[in-house]
Formats: sequence, structure tokens, C-alpha cells
Amino acid sequence: MNVATGEVLAMASAPSFNPNNRASIDPSVTRNHAVVDQFEPGSAVKPFTVATALASGRWKPSDTLDTAPGYRRVGGFTIHDHRNYGTLDMTGLLEKSSNVGASMLAEDLGAQVIWNTYRGLGFGQVTGVGFPGEASGSLSLWRDWRVADTAAHSYGYGLAVTPLQLATAYVALANGGQYVAPSLLRQDGPPDTRAVFEPEVADRVVGMLRSVVSPTGTAPKASVTGFQVAGKTGTVRRLGKGGYSRTDYNTVFAGVAPASDPRLALVVVLHRPNAGKVYAGDVAAPVFQRVMSGALRMLNIRPDNLPELPAGQIAGDRPPAVAPAVAESTRSREAG
Repeated sequence: MNVATGEVLAMASAPSFNPNNRASIDPSVTRNHAVVDQFEPGSAVKPFTVATALASGRWKPSDTLDTAPGYRRVGGFTIHDHRNYGTLDMTGLLEKSSNVGASMLAEDLGAQVIWNTYRGLGFGQVTGVGFPGEASGSLSLWRDWRVADTAAHSYGYGLAVTPLQLATAYVALANGGQYVAPSLLRQDGPPDTRAVFEPEVADRVVGMLRSVVSPTGTAPKASVTGFQVAGKTGTVRRLGKGGYSRTDYNTVFAGVAPASDPRLALVVVLHRPNAGKVYAGDVAAPVFQRVMSGALRMLNIRPDNLPELPAGQIAGDRPPAVAPAVAESTRSREAG
């Protein structure tokens, strides 16, 4: 999506189908999954929990949460992190994707505050793009939330969104906190907008999300050469008849680029990955990297993360040639 206008520049579902071969078409692949299907987004909503905490004035970016020993009991349920991350600040919460930390913020903020943010981002209501069969997602009224429900909503369970809704929410974060109504058509005039977060809050959270794509975050495979990327993973257990599965997952990566001046927002959702890996950083992040990399080049968007050139070297200059004797010596050391 175009961050400034809300225009959907590309939308795809896979596997695809051949509309000319009606006999072999599977009805399930003819659906526009990005608009008509909904899913629990998991950790992809944690940036909005952190943004809500900062917007409340009760929390600062440098404030810390003690998430040890990596789990906590809330309302009769046990919330787990991937491991014990100990004390985390707001950036660390997103970088390590701490469910425990997010639930602590939600407990302090309360159900209504979290619900107001989600509603402001368009969750639980159709976007208005006019696509037939568009799903509204699911966001129950905050008064019906138990303590455990408030915690679950903070890390993306208990609500359902469409990929289009999630992309639109990331557009709001990337657009200085302004929700921009999405459009499947080109916009000739200014889009409809509304404020969800103050620009300072939105910009700060986008900056925090750069750590997710760093070597110490959950999605280094989403990095795009020459560009700063800000985004968030989500690895979500699928709900079945007997409760949440331990083998079936949805994986999500949502992000924006260039992070210093966001132009594009992109959401990748994969249902039931089965090639041996299930975590979003391994499955969805590489797809994000390939699509975003191509889009940035196609639109000729200026890179914001190029390496600095050595003093005196001009962009496009070739580095000085290495003398054969020096090169041979280097190869000998490397071989040894």
C-alpha cells in the first residue's frame, strides 16, 4: 500500500488458478484471501499495544518490564514467551516479541483503552473498499473482555483481521499516526484520514520496529539492501475444534520501508507453512524481503541505508585494484 494515499498498489493470493480451465478450478483458490478471509494476527499487533502505552502518557520508551521467568499467570491462563528475556524496555519488547511484556502493558492500560486503539485502526469493521464479500474481522466489545481476554488482545489473540485491515493499520503507524482510508482505485484527491496516534508516538514506534529486522531481532531475513525496514513478525497457532493447535500455524510479517520516511507498507500472510519451518522470521519475512525489494526499485524510491563511501571515493568509482602479490598472499592466509 502507498503510505501517503492508502492506494493498494498490489494484492495477490497464492496458489493461483487458470480461469480458462473451469473444470479444474478449486473454489478455495478463487477467493481474494487478502480481503475476504480473516485470521488472528498474533504478535503483528504488538506495535499498536506499545504505541497505545506511549500515547497514554503512563509509559516512556525507556521504561522497562521484568518479564522473568518468561511466563506469567493471568486470569487462570499461563502466558509464555519463547524464552526468559528478563528485563526489557519498549524496543526490546518488540525486538524479542514478548507476550509477557505486552500483557503487562495491557493490564496497566485496561481493556477500553486497547479496544479504542484497535477500533481507531479499523479493526472489526469493513474498510469500505467496496470489494464483494469483504470481511469485517472480529473485535468484541471491551466490556465483554475478561482479564485474560485483555492480555490476549495485546499480543494478537481474541480478535480477527483481514490482511487488508492489517496493512491499513501499518499505514497509519507509518503515516505519522494518521489512519488513511484504503482504496483499490487510484486516488485523484486527498484521502480521508483520522488521527489515531500523535506523530511523535507513531514515529517512535516505527523507529523501534527497525530492531525487529536487525540481526538480534526476530526477522533479519526481512532486511532489504540499501533500505531501513521496520516491521513485526507474528507466528500464530490456528484455532481448531479442540482449541489452539500445536502443529498448525499462520505466519505473518507486516512492515514499512524506507523506515526513515515510509513510502510503502506490506503484509505477508502464509497459512499452514509445512516446509519444515513455521516461524514468521523464517517463512514470511523472506517473502516480504523479495516483494518489498522489487517494489522499492520499481518505484525508484531513494535508498536510506547505503554504506558510507571511503574518503575521496565517488559513488560509482571502482575500488583500487589489489596488486597480484597482495591478492595471492591474502588467498594463502584465507586458505590456511
